[in-house]
This record gives sequence, structure tokens and C-alpha cells, in this order.
Amino acid sequence: MTTTDTVSRYIVDNFARDLDYAAIPADADLHEIGIVNSLGIVRIVAWIGDEFDIPVAELDFDPKTLHTIAGIADFVDANKTA
Repeated sequence: MTTTDTVSRYIVDNFARDLDYAAIPADADLHEIGIVNSLGIVRIVAWIGDEFDIPVAELDFDPKTLHTIAGIADFVDANKTA
């Protein structure tokens, strides 16, 4: 499973249970379309740290980069260690 698939499943399972995994385009702004709010972004950040063992609190990043499935997947891929 790709990082994008893993992120997509997490978003649907936790924020959009009424949608199919393929229903949300990877470049759709999850905040703008109402799937996640500010608290949801915080939950995503915590999940990234737990799921991928990324020390998110130690990283300097713009939370807006985590507003899309593609952005989240890119962030994970750029920061995860082997």
C-alpha cells in the first residue's frame, strides 16, 4: 500500500465514513471541502507521528501542507526514516 493509500484510508475512516476511499481526490483541500477542521489537522499530525514514527513536534512545517491527501503523503515520505 502506498503512503497516499494509507493516508486516504485514515481520512475516510476517521473523518468521512460515508465516502468511498477513491471519492476524495488526492489534491482536494480537506479543510475547504469540510472534511477536516482545525482540530482534525491536529489529529492528523498526531496520527502521522504515531503511524510513521515521525517526530512531528520537532519539525518546522506549515500545517497548510497537510490540507490535502497528497500533501500529507508527501510530508510523510519526506520525513519518515527507514
